[in-house]
Amino acid sequence: VQTCALPIFELSYPEASASRSELLKFLDSAGIAASESDVAMADATAEASEEGSGTEENGAEKPKEQVLVPATSDPCAEVDVYVQLLLLVFLIDHKKIETAVACSNSLIEKVSAVHRQTMYALGAKAFFYHSRCYELTGKLVEIRGKLLSAFRTATLRHDDEGQAVLLHLLLRNYLHYNLFEQADKLLSKVSFPDTASSNQLRSEERRVGKECRSRW
Repeated sequence: VQTCALPIFELSYPEASASRSELLKFLDSAGIAASESDVAMADATAEASEEGSGTEENGAEKPKEQVLVPATSDPCAEVDVYVQLLLLVFLIDHKKIETAVACSNSLIEKVSAVHRQTMYALGAKAFFYHSRCYELTGKLVEIRGKLLSAFRTATLRHDDEGQAVLLHLLLRNYLHYNLFEQADKLLSKVSFPDTASSNQLRSEERRVGKECRSRW
């Protein structure tokens, strides 16, 4: 897999962007050079460009190399959240957990400030990794109220993907502290969204539900 010809931050944000500065601060806090993260994050997305021009064996001309230029304006909220999500996963993979917690807090603020359907899938992933950060630090209890609030919001907005992920995270949160009665009450009041896309999450919800009832 090839990497971008220009760093992902430079491709996504102008030099004076406040969002870019914030993301780079997270890297500085973790003691990671921006160039190192650029390579890993670019590899995590897709191949950035085709090989240089030339001719195929059949004589057809090969596609010319794509020219990539720095951004001149801030990206839309979805792109901003996506880039920060990549950074968050990068920090977790490199075990920079304290910095990842701060990054995830910032990410959730961004997700919660945008109220449109194009953010639903990204928001669900953001909450998943947000919870993972707090799980790794042993502080899951600190975000339980935030997860409950987000779950209610996702329900009101008919955000099925968000409901599915947040229900899963709430059950994991309760079981982490052996709160089987609370987990059972939650399951008795809600149901897994039928239109949610993840079969794995449905299966996990059923498994957790059985575990709740068997232990309580």
